[in-house]
Amino acid sequence: MKNPFYYGSGSGIENDDFCGRQREIKELRADIESGMNTLVYAARRFGKTALFHEVLWRERKSGRKGFYLDLFGVVDQNEFISRYFSEIVHSIEKPGEKAVRMLLGLFTSFQPKIQIQMDDRKGFIYSMVPARSEKDLALKEVMDLPFRLAEKHDETIVVMIDEFQEIVPLGLEGKFRAFASEHGRHVSYLFSGSKKSILKQMVADKSRPFYQSLKLLPLSGIPLRDWLPFVHDKFAATNRKIPDKIIHDIWELTQGCPYYFQRICYHVWKETPEGKEADRESLLNGLEQVYREVKDVYWFKWDSLTPLQKKIAKMAAEGLENIYTKDVLLARSLTASETQRGIKGLIGKDILDRDEKKLSFQDPFFRQWLRKIS
Repeated sequence: MKNPFYYGSGSGIENDDFCGRQREIKELRADIESGMNTLVYAARRFGKTALFHEVLWRERKSGRKGFYLDLFGVVDQNEFISRYFSEIVHSIEKPGEKAVRMLLGLFTSFQPKIQIQMDDRKGFIYSMVPARSEKDLALKEVMDLPFRLAEKHDETIVVMIDEFQEIVPLGLEGKFRAFASEHGRHVSYLFSGSKKSILKQMVADKSRPFYQSLKLLPLSGIPLRDWLPFVHDKFAATNRKIPDKIIHDIWELTQGCPYYFQRICYHVWKETPEGKEADRESLLNGLEQVYREVKDVYWFKWDSLTPLQKKIAKMAAEGLENIYTKDVLLARSLTASETQRGIKGLIGKDILDRDEKKLSFQDPFFRQWLRKIS
C-alpha cells in the first residue's frame, strides 16, 4: 500500500500532502491581490516551497498569471536570465513556441536568440543567449516581462522567488530592488529564503537596497491542532490507527517542522501493520530509521563547527534557560565572552536563532540528534 506521508521536495507535494498554513495562505493571497512585495523566511525544511506552490496553484485556479523560480544552483546572471525567461514561458497557457513569440514581441531594446532544449525532468527549456554586450539589456528586458504582461492584461501578476538570498552572490540585489519598485502594484513579488542570517542583514541594514522595503512573514512549525486531524485521516484511510499521544510526541520532537514531522510519520506508518494501531514501539523504530538517514548530513554539519561552537551547541541542546549563569559557565570552563562568541558563530552559521534572550535551533531535529549523541 502506498505510504500516505510525503517529505520530499516542496515542488513534489500534492494538495492532499499539504497540511495547515491556512492563515499564511490567506495572508499571501491578500498580499498578491494588493500588489505587495513579501519575504517569507524560515530555516530549511519548514515548508516555504510547498507553501509557495500551494498559493500559486490557488492563484492560477482563480485565473491569475504567475510563476515560480528557485535560485538554488543558479551560478551567474546569464543562467538567471535564461531560467527567468523559461519559467515565464511555462507560465503562459499557450504552446511553447507561441508563448516565446508573444514574449519576444514585448521586447523593446533588442531581439535575443532563443535556444530550445529538452530535459527529461523539466520538459522543454527555453534559454536566452545574449551577447556579452547585450547582457544588461537582456536582464532588464526579461525582468520587465511580468510588468509588461500585467499592463497588457490589466492585472496583477505574481512572481515567486525561492532562496532569495542567492541574489547577493549573483550581484542582483540592487537591480532586483529597482525592478520591484518600478513595477509597483502591477507585479507582486513573493520572496522566500532559508539563510536567515543573510536575509536579516538584507532587510535590516540601512545601507542595503531592500532595507525596510518588504513585508516580512516568518514561518514557524505547524501547530499540533492542524496535525492531529491530518495524521488521523491518513492512518484511517489506510486501515490503521494512531493515538493522539504518539502524534503529540512527534510534534514535540519536531516542533511542527513539516519535513521532519511527515518524515517520522512516514516511518511510524511503515512500522504499523494494516488493521493495527501505532504504539510506542512503532515510534521508537521509526525514529531510529530517521536517525540513520540523517546521520551523515548531521555529522557533516557538526564537523563544520569549531570546538567552541560544538560546546555551545551541546549546551543549547540541553535546553538550558540561561547559559550565562556563573554555575553553568564554571561547569564547562567557559567565560561569558567565549559563550557570546560561540553563540554569535552558531547564529552566523544558521544553527541557532536568538529571539530576545531565548535560544532555539533552526533545525529542531538537529537538537534531538545532538542530545542523542551526547
